Order: sequence, then structure tokens, then C-alpha cells
Amino acid sequence: MGKKDHQREKHFEIDPETHVDVARVRMTPAGEMDSANAAKYLDRTPQTLAHWRVAQRGPKYVKRDGRIIYTKPWLDAYRAAAK
Repeated sequence: MGKKDHQREKHFEIDPETHVDVARVRMTPAGEMDSANAAKYLDRTPQTLAHWRVAQRGPKYVKRDGRIIYTKPWLDAYRAAAK
């Protein structure tokens, strides 16, 4: 195992409920995250979330001070409904 593989393994932590690599998703203590982190959380690309917003589908979000904000509960509800 190379050095990069070891570093990647070191920062790899899967949430048993959501099956998400929680070490790579950043959110506020209140569970808020930007589009890039929401995309990581859903295992999608930020472009996919942007397309969903234009098409008025996908998870709930708010626009605050010109920024798109998702919350963990909204993303979890979207996941549950999409199953």
C-alpha cells in the first residue's frame, strides 16, 4: 500500500446509516452545507444538484445571501423518499 493509499484510508469513515464517507463532507454544527458538500453527501455532482434545482426537483434547499444551503435532515428525507 502506497503513501497516498494510506492517507486516503486514514480519512475514510462510512456512516453505517447513510453509507456516506462522513470525513469528506463538511457541514455546520446545525447540519447545514453548501452545494458541493451536499453533492458529496448524496454521492452526486454539484452540477446534478444545479440541474435538479432548475428542474424544481431534488432535495429541499434555501438561498441565503446568494448561497444555496442544504441541511442534513432535508438530504436524509430526500434519500428516504428516493428509495
